[in-house]
Formats: sequence, structure tokens, C-alpha cells
Amino acid sequence: MVETLPLDMLLSLGLGMAFALAQGDREQNKPVLKSTYFLVGLAFHFVVAFGVALLCYILEPDWMWMYFTAHEYVPTAVVAFVFAGYFLMYALGFLLVKAVRELSGTAAWAVFGCDLALIAVFIGTTWHRLWYVGTFGMYYGHPVPYGDPSRLQAISSTTLFWVLLVAMPFAVIGLLAVLWLLRKHFEAAPSEETAEVTGA
Repeated sequence: MVETLPLDMLLSLGLGMAFALAQGDREQNKPVLKSTYFLVGLAFHFVVAFGVALLCYILEPDWMWMYFTAHEYVPTAVVAFVFAGYFLMYALGFLLVKAVRELSGTAAWAVFGCDLALIAVFIGTTWHRLWYVGTFGMYYGHPVPYGDPSRLQAISSTTLFWVLLVAMPFAVIGLLAVLWLLRKHFEAAPSEETAEVTGA
């Protein structure tokens, strides 16, 4: 139950893949920008993933950078570029799976599985940076003018915990619900070919 800028790039990539995998053949044949799955997924990504990430950055910016840098040293333009990366990674994931799926459906699922594996490895190897919340100075034990450098808090004792406790289940349930509704809608709707035959 964590959300940081580096990790979110992999999660955004995976979300794009999930929406691409969920679409049926009729949607698969549409241009990406006309695909309902792509557009609905983009809106979902903006409201849920991007929205939560922005709130977390406001609350704990150094934690969001995973203490690889202090947020004070990051130019505003770089921050804007990184947040734009959420949407670029989503689009990349969607396009990647769409392209691979045209060659092999199994390979498309394998690509998605690789992203999930990378997420698991990333979390496992950076767990200390994800679990403990504080400032750049606190993490490395440097003196800072606004707090005790030895006091990193476990995420479970911070406001972030409650934000993520609400957001993560909502995101997962919301994602499954949106994908189910999309599949139900397109399975119920007649194809263009069927409509033409019926109207003839």
C-alpha cells in the first residue's frame, strides 16, 4: 500500500496495459484516441492515480521522491515533467500491449506479467524507503532546521496511511468495476457489421 513517484511510473504503465488487455476485438481495431477503453482509462488514471499522487506529494514530497533527492532541490519544471510522466507511461503501456497483442495475445499477457513482477521486485528492494516517512535530512541523518533527523515515522503512523488506506481499495475496486462495465457495454452492443446486416 505505497505510492511514490518512481513506483507510480510502473503502476501507470501497468494500468495502461490493463485497459488495453480488457478491450475486445472491436475496440482493439479502433485508433487509440478513439478507443473508449483508452479514454475511460485515462480519465480513471487522472482522477484516481494522479489525484492521489498529487495529494501524497503535497503531504510528503521527500517520501514521494523516495529520498533520492530533496524536493527543495528539484526545479518546478522537473516536477511538472515527472507528473506528466504519469500519463505518458499510461499511454505507453496501452500502446505497447496493443501492438504486442496484434502479434500474440499470450505475449501481451506476458508483458503485463513482467510489469507486475518489476513492481514486486521494486517494492521488495526499496521497502525501507517506502515504509519510513520523513524528510531527506531525516532519512540520511543530516541536521535539518525543522525536525529531529533521527525521527523517521513508519507510514502506518502518518496521514499518508489513511490517505492510502482509503485510496488503494477504492482504486482496485473502481478499476475492476470500470473494466466490468466496459466489457458489459461492448458485449451487449451490436457490432457495426451486425448493425449493417440488420439494417440491410
